[in-house]
Parts: sequence; C-alpha cells; structure tokens
Amino acid sequence: MDARLHGFGRRLHSQKGLTLLEIIMTVVVAGILGAVAIGGLGFYGSGNRMKNEAAKLVDNLWELRSMAVTGQFTPCIDFPATGGYRLFRDRDEPRNGYDEAGDDELIREVIPKGGLQILSVEGGSNPNNYICFEGRGVMGSADGALRVKLGFDLDSDHKLVELLPSTGMAKVF
Repeated sequence: MDARLHGFGRRLHSQKGLTLLEIIMTVVVAGILGAVAIGGLGFYGSGNRMKNEAAKLVDNLWELRSMAVTGQFTPCIDFPATGGYRLFRDRDEPRNGYDEAGDDELIREVIPKGGLQILSVEGGSNPNNYICFEGRGVMGSADGALRVKLGFDLDSDHKLVELLPSTGMAKVF
C-alpha cells in the first residue's frame, strides 16, 4: 500500500500564519512610519492654510473688481487693526475709507484662522491702507500697489498678495 494514502508522507512543518515576533515588528515599523507622516502633515497643513488664506484674499479682491465692473457702487477693502480685512461699499465722495458712523455698508469682515496673521500691509491709501475699485475694476484710490504679507509670525514663511493699481489684478507670491 502507498504510504501517502494513510498520511505517513505529510509534512509536519506546513503551518500557516505569522509569529508573535513578526506581528510586533510590523506594528513597530507602522508606528514609526505613522509618526514621520504626522510630522510632515503638520508642516504641510500650516503651509496649506497660508496658501488658502492668500487665495481667499485674492478671490475677495476679484469679487470687488467684479462688483465695480457692474458700476452699481464703489466696492472697497481696508485693513483695520483687528488683524483681518473688511470689504465694504464706500458711498462718500471723495473716497475716505470705511466710516462706521457714515453711510458706508459693510459687505463682510474676514479674520484669518488657525493662528495666521496679516503681518504687514503696504500701499493703498490711509487710513487702514484702503483700496476702492472704480468703474471697469481699476483701482481709483490707491497711492501705490497694495502688498499684503500673510504668515504665522515674522520669522516664518509667508505668502505675499499683490494688487496692481493699473489693472486691478491680484496675484500670490
């Protein structure tokens, strides 16, 4: 009789599965890779927040420019001491920035989130470096190009949003 038919020829070492040591090593390696990935995502997240806030400012500037093209009113933006910026309709002649006591209408106030700050603002007209878009979307009340620096602190990376007075076009650098 053939020995294989009675089970005498089977291998005793054909067990399937992982040993405890292999499982522990897999968990340790996965933990190390996860910790490295989380550290990288933290840096990526802050840079992404900065990029999104800069893009949001550019979008708001485009919105103001579009409002001016319709010619219904004069939309403006200014940067008060609150750390954010305001979009408003300036109804005064000549343009003089946002006046809470006057008949200027606040469209929206934007304050950056997540520790992001407006580090500096250059250009525009005083007070509060305001810019108003006149008909056809070209700025009519700027003394120079508007430059807004966004970041977490003065020593960190930042994004620069620039609005050119001759065209009313905004870009992120």
